[in-house]
Amino acid sequence: MKLIVDAGSTKGHWQITNKNNEVRQVYTDGINLLTHSWEHIEAQIAKAIESGFSEEIENLEIYAAGGIKEENRKEFKEKVASRFGIEEYKITVESDLVLAAKSLCGNKPGVACIMGTGSNSCLWDGKKIVKNVRPLGYILGDEGSGAVLGKKLVANWFKGLLTAETSEALREYVGLDYGEVMAKIYKEPGANKYLASMTKFMAQHLDREDIKSIIMESFSDFVERNLLQYEGVEMLKVNFVGSIAYYFKEELEFVLDDYGLELGLVKKEPLE
Repeated sequence: MKLIVDAGSTKGHWQITNKNNEVRQVYTDGINLLTHSWEHIEAQIAKAIESGFSEEIENLEIYAAGGIKEENRKEFKEKVASRFGIEEYKITVESDLVLAAKSLCGNKPGVACIMGTGSNSCLWDGKKIVKNVRPLGYILGDEGSGAVLGKKLVANWFKGLLTAETSEALREYVGLDYGEVMAKIYKEPGANKYLASMTKFMAQHLDREDIKSIIMESFSDFVERNLLQYEGVEMLKVNFVGSIAYYFKEELEFVLDDYGLELGLVKKEPLE
């Protein structure tokens, strides 16, 4: 049995394949080795095991958000080996950005990007990541991500920068008043996920200029603050995984073209 795990910050996708190439999969909450507690991470492992992923695993590959520090990956590998009852040498733990690059570029050079709840990017030489502009999270970075799009939308709403029609439509969609929205963002966990949920409203109202401008500006920020830092990027295809890139592909391609960049593959999930 081979188990591959794509663990972003908000969603974990566990996919097991047997020798007959029959595939089963299960979804859990996300895993971020930098921001999530070990209690949360162990709970996701337990959820996967309870879903029937306790068979004998011969090879296990886990690609997790926040998998930057070697010590975090080492501790995570130890916990996984203990829970699944397999030797550590059968386990590979890498950043979710590596999985994105393998899925999008394979063994060819290219630029691989993640654009979902968060965003990230790298220059891939066909075997490894050779440069990565730090994403910094939705407070300091994550340009173009769902969390940042939602953040900009809510900020424009409460600062009176949306049209009256858009504001009213958003108020009905959210169903909460100012204080309740602020409490969700500043007092409750998962603010990035809550903000990213606003992109469903944005997708439904792309014909509104005040909505579309937020998307285009944020995608431009992603290009300028990330992609243009990769030498020779204009000679390579820029590839994406993630729901935001998938659902706003037309807008993303327009912005890339404006900077002289070519859009390559766009996948909703890397395990496709």
